[in-house]
Amino acid sequence: MAISKINQSFLEYLYLTFQVGCQIYDSQNKLIIRIGDFTNIKFSAYEKTVTNLRNKCGNGKGPVVEVDNDMFIFGAFLDDGNCLYLFGPVAWSTPGIEQMFEFYQEYGISMKDVKIPVKSYEEIMNMLALGFIQINHEKVSDTDLMGNGERENNDIVTEEELSEYQSKRSIMDIERLGQLEEADMCRAIAIGDVEYFQNRAGRTVSSLKVLGDMAQSNRKKIEYLFVTVQAQVRMTAVNAGLSFSEACDLSDLYLHKLEKCKNNDEILNLMRNMRIDYATRVRREKQNKRRNYYVEFCKDYIAQRITKNIRASDIADHLGVSTEYLSKVFSEHEGMTMTEYRIKMKLKAARNQLKYSQYSIAEIAEYFSFSSPSRFSAYFKKEFGMTPLNYRKENQVMEFIEKK
Repeated sequence: MAISKINQSFLEYLYLTFQVGCQIYDSQNKLIIRIGDFTNIKFSAYEKTVTNLRNKCGNGKGPVVEVDNDMFIFGAFLDDGNCLYLFGPVAWSTPGIEQMFEFYQEYGISMKDVKIPVKSYEEIMNMLALGFIQINHEKVSDTDLMGNGERENNDIVTEEELSEYQSKRSIMDIERLGQLEEADMCRAIAIGDVEYFQNRAGRTVSSLKVLGDMAQSNRKKIEYLFVTVQAQVRMTAVNAGLSFSEACDLSDLYLHKLEKCKNNDEILNLMRNMRIDYATRVRREKQNKRRNYYVEFCKDYIAQRITKNIRASDIADHLGVSTEYLSKVFSEHEGMTMTEYRIKMKLKAARNQLKYSQYSIAEIAEYFSFSSPSRFSAYFKKEFGMTPLNYRKENQVMEFIEKK
């Protein structure tokens, strides 16, 4: 059954308004139209969802919703020709990285295939209502929408389930990754201790007991461990100074790599390399900040003592670092030695004296601690392309001098 151009235009308008994609399936569940960004998604990814929503509609048209993991929503309704209009997926609150990973795994899709928008429950229901009214020319009541949209509580862990699971763990003597080990990992990331992870290269998770009973298959347990550790590492790195944007981009890329792992050993190796990568980036960020601080301290120290002849060793002593290290950091950052920078700043200050004062060139040279007027003149000409005398003739502000 063909969809009218008017209805298709309206659905495209809905997409532009809500940024939620729509897929239309005929009575045999064959995909006939896609509206929105669904790059590379195969029908098989949503086949179960389409069937469930069609069954939910029953003898009516809907609209109805399917809630996945108490977080992700698909909405749908039928038209007179029994075509199903599928909207989503949508998240009604910002999902955690673990929830996102589980969703993509469940539907056999990757993060590059589809982005999941976050919308309020009211926005989701309004979108469904608008689509339903346009396609079917029928009203839908708020009661119907709210009734279909209520979240099921079947997946909420009860106190009985929690107590039973804790007893089971106690009887089986299941161990967790220790709090001290977890704290050590976070500490190593926070200070950029790359060696901590490199020195543990030979250590692997020899027994999946440490993972508890998170899943039935060992593969899933390892995957869940990776996602959990990665989330901890990411947030620790952000708190330690790594930019949020860089940390999140790394997170996405490592989850893409996780999808390609063929066995548990590859996942464990990826997890080790991921932690080393984050620790390395945190260390580099801290080193850059420390170097920037050293350089700014040098500049400030020189500015406050611009008339003096100070040495790099004087500043290094204040910072508690070696003169060689400080000189190297400064030169790499500024592209000149500390002495060259100091002379440059002296010459800029002396230039102002030539312009706004009546002091002689010899007096200015002495004031800024140059060894002689001739040495001052030589430096000045090299920096500004003319002698101090010529600069004064061309630039001295006589009105300022007269007022003084």
